[in-house]
Amino acid sequence: MRRTALLIIALAIALLLLWLFAPRPEEEAGRRIEGRAKIELIEACNQAAADTGRAIRFTTADVVAPAKEAVETASGVALLASILQARRAGQLCAWNGIDPATITAEGSR
Repeated sequence: MRRTALLIIALAIALLLLWLFAPRPEEEAGRRIEGRAKIELIEACNQAAADTGRAIRFTTADVVAPAKEAVETASGVALLASILQARRAGQLCAWNGIDPATITAEGSR
């Protein structure tokens, strides 16, 4: 009887630990969205580099924390937006997710 009780308690603790440390669906969705955003940023930055004749290729390792900036929409409404950024070889690529990415030398912003 005591052995059965201990086994049930151990199983309950194991299930509780699994529940506590299992990834939450919203966390997993956030990671997928963040991963896709990084890939799209890199594609936009590499396109901007090619369009301006720069011999530079950005990778996902170059992505930095997004900056928050006020952006004015076509209708004149100002909103706070995350500007995605990547840095490589002294070059800063910024992209708002809508307009073409821009590349500038770091420090000239």
